[in-house]
Amino acid sequence: MNRVCSSIPFTTGFGVRVYNAATVLLVALSVIACSAALQTNFRASNLPADNMAPQARPPWWIIYNVIPSGPEKDMGGWTMSSFSSEQQNKFGVDDEGTVVDKSKYQAAIEQVIDQAKKEWPELVGVNGKQAAQTIRDERPDLTRVEVVPADSMMTMDFRLDRVRVMVDEKGVVTQTPHLG
Repeated sequence: MNRVCSSIPFTTGFGVRVYNAATVLLVALSVIACSAALQTNFRASNLPADNMAPQARPPWWIIYNVIPSGPEKDMGGWTMSSFSSEQQNKFGVDDEGTVVDKSKYQAAIEQVIDQAKKEWPELVGVNGKQAAQTIRDERPDLTRVEVVPADSMMTMDFRLDRVRVMVDEKGVVTQTPHLG
């Protein structure tokens, strides 16, 4: 190692003063190792992705517009909706909506999605923002409902979680919004 390199200190972005190339390498490797360890520990968490932020999404029955039709349960100061025995059997859930049979649940949700509305011809001529809100209200499971100018460039990929609402220069829907 030459003396010029070892005698000129500089400060890294992390506030660490470095004096030679070996130290620079050591600091870089330490940062990489710490970053990898943090990412690994985060991924190794035993919490499923749906439970990592419990307040981030509403329960599945709200997302898929399933209305609990069982009797109300007295919870000692408040009442709770419950799922009927027919719904429990169909969706593979208990009376509170907790999934107990994942394969039955997934099959029932796929059926609900297949029966869900896929296009909205009645929204042609309506204000684009109002049309987007109508679609969100009818299909809360959709992750993207976008209002875009009819002549804008866009990707041509087909996504079952997206609806594009095409509007003219006045913000009025010009084409039938549909999944894709």
